[in-house]
Amino acid sequence: FKINFREALLKVKVSKEGVQITNDSDIALTVMIYDKPYEV
Repeated sequence: FKINFREALLKVKVSKEGVQITNDSDIALTVMIYDKPYEV
């Protein structure tokens, strides 16, 4: 199936911290790298 890594990572971050992260450098870097669907 296809998974969007950006969405998955943001959802995990929100779940763990209970708030939306908008300016996190690690997330931003990961979003740049995985900003497209991947086959799993």
